[in-house]
Amino acid sequence: MNLTPINVYINSNLEQKNNSVKEFSLYLCDILNSIKLLHWYSNEYNLHKILDETYESFDDLFDKLIEEIIGITKKANNFSLEFPKRDVKKVLESCCLEEQINELLSILASLENTIKNNNMDNFIKNNCFNGINNTIEEILSVSNKCKYLIGMIK
Repeated sequence: MNLTPINVYINSNLEQKNNSVKEFSLYLCDILNSIKLLHWYSNEYNLHKILDETYESFDDLFDKLIEEIIGITKKANNFSLEFPKRDVKKVLESCCLEEQINELLSILASLENTIKNNNMDNFIKNNCFNGINNTIEEILSVSNKCKYLIGMIK
């Protein structure tokens, strides 16, 4: 029957629209994985604890953020966000405390620049959803706390 091609078209169109959200999801997973790897391989106790707390906080907040974005894009997909490609394996090259801290600061800067991006601002403004804005503020707060604590061990 003629309905099948229409359904296939609609489904493939939705999948195509959600690619940006899926790519952003992978980016957030790369951020989490990088922090967890730094946590596992940190020889400095204070950094180890800071990374553990940061990972736990980001894990919950990233889950909340991506679920909010998925919910919005199901109704009106206008999510388009640019973010850097990350190589998680690069984290394993950081061996001493200074290199690990520099890598973590680089990860946090990448995350902050991505979620404070003009495209993210436009997405929030166009959809009038304060939930995402609040979640982003919480993520930035966790990032700032992490940087502050790292400054104490440098």
